[in-house]
Amino acid sequence: MAVDLETVKKRCEELESYIYEIKNTLQVEHEIFTPDCIETQKNYLRKKAYSIVESLLYSFKIRRKSDIVCNLFYDLLSNQRDLDSLLLMLSRWGQTRTHPTYLGFGTITSRIILRQPSLQNLRKSNRDLIIPDIGTKLIYIDYGQFEAGILASLSNDKHLIKLYDSDIYSDIAEKVLNNKEDRNEAKIIFYRFIYGDTTLPKNAIDYFHRFKGLQNFKMSIENKVLLNNKVGTVNGNYRRSFDNDISWALSHVIQSTASYIYKSALIKVDQEVKTAQLLIPMHDGTVYQLKQFNFDESKNKIEAIYKDEFKKMCPQLNPIVKIKDSFE
Repeated sequence: MAVDLETVKKRCEELESYIYEIKNTLQVEHEIFTPDCIETQKNYLRKKAYSIVESLLYSFKIRRKSDIVCNLFYDLLSNQRDLDSLLLMLSRWGQTRTHPTYLGFGTITSRIILRQPSLQNLRKSNRDLIIPDIGTKLIYIDYGQFEAGILASLSNDKHLIKLYDSDIYSDIAEKVLNNKEDRNEAKIIFYRFIYGDTTLPKNAIDYFHRFKGLQNFKMSIENKVLLNNKVGTVNGNYRRSFDNDISWALSHVIQSTASYIYKSALIKVDQEVKTAQLLIPMHDGTVYQLKQFNFDESKNKIEAIYKDEFKKMCPQLNPIVKIKDSFE
């Protein structure tokens, strides 16, 4: 895919400077002298009695508002990840195109992972580096409330399904955070719940306990793990348990189902919209490059396919799909 090489060079310089400032702050103001060391990052979480949720990056992200050091670590890791990707564009290819590779195995939920460079994880401020070829335009299509909608449908919780039509995340923001506009923080609370984070605040735990269908569904999944030492989706994709930890069970079912729906949409678009070129598969969205001469027709077909594939797996929902004419 095409990249704006001059902007890549400039952005690398900016990121290197910013990362230096973050490291300097951690060292001088917080006496953390090896901030890019994984053990140092883990030790900080242990010292604060913070559990690791999903990954180190995510563990810092969910606490970035309440802990200044977590915020610094989050900025350090996320910006370093972008810098690594941009440097690879320059050193490995050095041209106006980049060619990421795929990680074929290793994702438990079968999500598609790009590496070298990791374009899926580019911060929004750096996505403008991806540009369309002459005679084409980019679109970015993604599912709204993807995992939340899947959870509502699979649990068959009528209250949660109804909230999907308005906005589950806005409801969490209003009921838990007392601020309906704080939707991004509400999404973090939702993911912490399905990841089995036991350190959620009490009002968040009380919020999810209101949904009886959800609680019964969660319990049934955890019981399957305890009984069979594994759990999967209706299409398979099992994950085995090797100890008594069942905190991951709900997340695995939801994320694996999301992966199946998403891949089904990718395959259908490839089969039916021949002028659409897949550029970047995200976790619940996709960057396509479309020919300008039939841009609207292709865009509408892709939107319909994404909705249909979601509806097949979650028939109780009216799928929410969002499309932007750029990757910014």
